[in-house]
Amino acid sequence: IYIFFPKCNACFIFLKNIHYITSFGHDISIVCDQETYTYRSSLKDVLNLIDSPVVVQVHRSYAVSMMYIKEVDKNNIILKDETCITLGKKYVDEFMFQYREYLIS
Repeated sequence: IYIFFPKCNACFIFLKNIHYITSFGHDISIVCDQETYTYRSSLKDVLNLIDSPVVVQVHRSYAVSMMYIKEVDKNNIILKDETCITLGKKYVDEFMFQYREYLIS
């Protein structure tokens, strides 16, 4: 599965390559295996465009791909590349539910 990002100079990004997405204001960075793609949008709009249960918002400014999670503790998500992402209190319950579902499937 790949996602077409029209505002990102018409680039195609494979869902399996996305590690995480970060938002700072209206600047979005999609961190992938080999490259980071940056463009202007909101995190909500990007997640709507991706429309996959594999990529989940975990903080006001972050979404992660379940495929790259190494471990989860009470406040943080550690990715396989050792990136540490804060798990926002508002997102904990929904994230934990979706993560369990992902692990079962």
